[in-house]
Amino acid sequence: MTAKNILVLLAVLCFASCDQSDGNDRTPVEYRLLAGANTVSSISFTGANGQPASVSASNLSDNWTQKIWVVKPFTAAVTVELNNQTDEDQEYVLQVYRKNGPIGTVIDTVPAMSVETGTVSASVAN
Repeated sequence: MTAKNILVLLAVLCFASCDQSDGNDRTPVEYRLLAGANTVSSISFTGANGQPASVSASNLSDNWTQKIWVVKPFTAAVTVELNNQTDEDQEYVLQVYRKNGPIGTVIDTVPAMSVETGTVSASVAN
């Protein structure tokens, strides 16, 4: 082996050993959060092979489009735990949708006036 071949082999081995991936292909899933007077305590997705993806606490306040990386294909079980629900005039707390070019198609919605826990079921294929 030449020195050049050894360097290439070392670079490949280093990349493979440093890769912290679990081997699952993740893709961004988009959602909109509009909590209003509701307090959202957690949002979690479950992707293919039971791979979890949770929304960080800093992203639980009112935000528009957010992305979370989930393994595809998946059936997402999205659970939103609400506190302090009121009669606030809000259409929804959470929408999960997929992009169709520049616009999004809403897959499912957790209404603002919900029980303490709202669940969204969303299926996204490859």
